[in-house]
Amino acid sequence: MQPMRFRLLSKRTQSGLRGKRPQRRPSRRSTTISRARACARACVRPAAVHPRYPPNHATISTAQLCELGNAWLGPLIAFIFLTTAAVVFVKFQHQLTDWYSRHQDKLEMYGQRGTVMFVTMQIMLILDGTHESVGGSKVPSPFGSFLDIMGFMAFDVVKFVPFECMVSEGQQFDHLDALLVQTLAPLMLLAGGQVFAWVQRRRKIGGKKHYVLSSWLTLMFLVLPVISRSVFESFRCLEFDGRLGSRTHDVALLASDISIDCTTPKYWSMRVYAAVMILVYPLGCPLLLFIVLFRHRGRLNPQGGDWTEAEIMQER
Repeated sequence: MQPMRFRLLSKRTQSGLRGKRPQRRPSRRSTTISRARACARACVRPAAVHPRYPPNHATISTAQLCELGNAWLGPLIAFIFLTTAAVVFVKFQHQLTDWYSRHQDKLEMYGQRGTVMFVTMQIMLILDGTHESVGGSKVPSPFGSFLDIMGFMAFDVVKFVPFECMVSEGQQFDHLDALLVQTLAPLMLLAGGQVFAWVQRRRKIGGKKHYVLSSWLTLMFLVLPVISRSVFESFRCLEFDGRLGSRTHDVALLASDISIDCTTPKYWSMRVYAAVMILVYPLGCPLLLFIVLFRHRGRLNPQGGDWTEAEIMQER
């Protein structure tokens, strides 16, 4: 795919878009980069308003964004809900276990239907976001509003948690930071789970076995689409043709975060890291799941004998 190229706006047009007069330029290249970013905000919608980095790309200020009623409301509600659910489960563990045993068949049936709905919604949300990011039009109303409401099902932690409110003043939470959070957090979770299981085995010899890898893979496939999208977004840049006098200054900015210049060492380091993460997530996770299923193929699909469906499910 050929990179997208755009002509920079004139100083007057850029000044009108920003609502102020152009600032004194420290250098020709910095001026070209700033004009390219102004052009991206005004002319290129995918790079102009990216939902993950509002302090860099939207008109709302960081102070307004980080108020309790704006950015922190969703995470606060989720924290209260999860804390309440954990307390209720611990307090009524035996009653809930008995209730689950009595209604296990119905709960499994509803769980399968919920899984189908969840996967379908994730596919729709990912397709909508990807379509918009490459220049496609937004989904018309009321379907667009419905996807916005159901956006939490994409499990995009970077979009949900206001990390930009946690960085020190003068710094910004950009695509590289988001990529590090999304890719390192699952690996740290897996390492922590393995350490916990090892400690439990050392304390209780012959105790209950902890299937950490299986649980981690189950969790991973809830967030794998979002992580994979973030990884591949690290490679797509927008190129701009800028002219200052008789000289031409070509500028390339990351499409998902136009605060990142694609010609800097920072971008190339991020590009190498993203290439490694392709082997870990989009390719590694499905391959790891295949290996796990292949190793247990005898229990998943027993050969020989007159097995009933109930016996096969119990064996699994």
